[in-house]
Amino acid sequence: MDKEIFLVEDGGFGGWALHAFVICTALKEQGIDVHLLTNKEYEFDSFEKNFKVSKIFEPIKKREKQSKAVWLLNRFYVYYTNTKKLLDFLKDKSNYIVHFYSSNYFLNGPANSLLPRDVKVVSNIHDVEPHYNKGTYYMKLQGFLTRKALVRANKLIVFTNEGVRELLQKTGGEKKVAFVEHGQVYLPGAFSKTQAAEYKPSSKLRCLCFGSLRPNKGFEVLLQSVAEMNDAEKQMLEVKIVGQAEDPSYYNTLAGFLKDNGLETCVDLQNRYVDISEIHTCFKDIDLVILPYTHFHSQSGVIYLAHSFGIPVLVTDLAGLKEHIEKTSAGFMVRHSDAHSLKNELVRIASEPSQLVEKREYVKKYMKTALDGWKLISREYQKIYESV
Repeated sequence: MDKEIFLVEDGGFGGWALHAFVICTALKEQGIDVHLLTNKEYEFDSFEKNFKVSKIFEPIKKREKQSKAVWLLNRFYVYYTNTKKLLDFLKDKSNYIVHFYSSNYFLNGPANSLLPRDVKVVSNIHDVEPHYNKGTYYMKLQGFLTRKALVRANKLIVFTNEGVRELLQKTGGEKKVAFVEHGQVYLPGAFSKTQAAEYKPSSKLRCLCFGSLRPNKGFEVLLQSVAEMNDAEKQMLEVKIVGQAEDPSYYNTLAGFLKDNGLETCVDLQNRYVDISEIHTCFKDIDLVILPYTHFHSQSGVIYLAHSFGIPVLVTDLAGLKEHIEKTSAGFMVRHSDAHSLKNELVRIASEPSQLVEKREYVKKYMKTALDGWKLISREYQKIYESV
């Protein structure tokens, strides 16, 4: 195709940026002229890449000591600045398509509305509606801007069948919505695409929760499930939660529950950002990766990271999490928001280690063909670009 693709991912770090890196790599390998637009602190800047990168956006800082009101005002200023930077960057360009991969609808919504009407727009939609704190003005505004993105985009891409159904209800038309596989995520650069090592079982079930600490990810449910265990059951497992909280008050809530229920001996809660160079250390000697999400509409890159290390997952019955387990059998599944069910499943897995061995075989089976899938996925993106 003769058009240049500007793929917008303004976060610059973490799971979204990693997935965008893999998508751009696959598109370029198929001969598609892709150009990533990201922020000035782009985490993967030092890694070898086959696609163009322009670091045009200001990074969004995590909230630290400032009040929530000041933090939100600063965020809105960055959103405004980045929207202007994107429009300024594109104003002299011609013959291009804008692909909003970012999950930031405070950029996608306004930019979608302000782009010239003849510019073709493709948007990945990760959340049809805000999935937590729905009553706050911030989330109501996010919902409004999400709907703006839905209306303006020429094509909407989702990673789950559930997402397709929800978008059809919102947009009222099949032609606008496309389902594309999420694709296997891998670490770039010096790391091999498959990190799996020989499995060495332990006397305890070693669990990991990995990723940003946000209310929709169900950390409270996980902690409640451990709190419900008796002393003998608690001694059967070790849980490590590693991720950075966007809002310090949320981390304080989790840490307070941990302390009040005396869970420090079996749960290690780490509020920190994990650099790409140390991700492999977090997954080392882990038996099971847990995604206890309570509200979710899309797919999680953490599943695919876990599989790249040969590790099965325990997920809740939501959207792409459920669809992945039903398709691959590479893990376990429980009802969402149900601490008692999660507790019973963790105890069952810890009591029957043969279950983990069996699930690891399913992970191996999945991984044998997972990376080859990017050829098909990139062709699906190409068809979408050519159709708008």
